[in-house]
Parts: sequence; C-alpha cells; structure tokens
Amino acid sequence: MITCPIHYDPCIMATSLEEAWQNLSLTAEEQQVIIADGEDDNMTNELISLCLLRHLHTTLAFNPRAMKAVLRNVWKLSKGRVITDLDANLFVFQFFSATNRDFVLNEGPWAVEGSILLLQQMTSVEVPSEVEFHAARFWVKAYNVPELLEERKLYTTFKNKTQSSKA
Repeated sequence: MITCPIHYDPCIMATSLEEAWQNLSLTAEEQQVIIADGEDDNMTNELISLCLLRHLHTTLAFNPRAMKAVLRNVWKLSKGRVITDLDANLFVFQFFSATNRDFVLNEGPWAVEGSILLLQQMTSVEVPSEVEFHAARFWVKAYNVPELLEERKLYTTFKNKTQSSKA
C-alpha cells in the first residue's frame, strides 16, 4: 500500500477560505425576512413551563444514568418525561403534563444515593447554568403538640428553630 502524505500551508488555506467567503451570496428566497407572530413564543413558553431544572446537592461523583433509572422507577409517570444533561450536575426534566410536573415538584423531597435532589421550575428568561439552587421543600410532621398551641405560634417557633440551625 502506498500512502501520500498531505501537506498544506495554513496561509494558502486561509486565503482560499477568504476567497470562498467573498463569493458566497444568498438567493432571493434566502434573503426573505420572516417575522415571528408570537404563536411560537407562546408554545415555547408552554413547553418550558412543563420543565424542571435539577441539581443533585452533592460534592461526590454520581452516576447520571443510574439516577435517571432510579427516578423513572420511583416516579412511574403516566405521560413520561425526558431528562436532558446540561452540565455535569445540571439536568432538565421535561414533562408532558402539568400533573406529572406538579407531582414531582410537590411530592418530594427526592433523594438519590443519599443526596437531596433540588428542583426548580424553569422560565423562559433564565439561563439554566446561572440558576442558583438554594432551597428544598420538606414536609414536617409534629407529634405531641399541645392542643392549645395556636397554629401560627407553632409555625413561628418551628421557623425560628430551623433558621437558627442553619448557622
């Protein structure tokens, strides 16, 4: 077998590209300007409203494929979902119904491999990589609360206790 090495000069290649670029032109059809009427924006906003951003609160390495499999088995959503990797620990969960999205958002907290799954509803104005995950929803069940203790007082006491434990 005979091989011929290919040699190229970057200066000649750059000049050729510049010449090719100068010779490019648009056809009449390609020059036509299309103005969006807003219907696509409404559809896009509706699709985005069915999405949740997800961040696993951990500094440890984890297996994204295993996480997806665990969540698929735990959630068992009627309309399904698509999980898209955006970054090493940033994912978009796209749901196909508001009911499924709300179930995942409200029935947590969810944990994977011992780490809390932080979820946030997506909006069309946010850049997903710039979203800060700083809160998780929890249910709290209080036992043996005196009957005379007012609900507001219990709430205030609990709120003060949990905020002081963050420091």
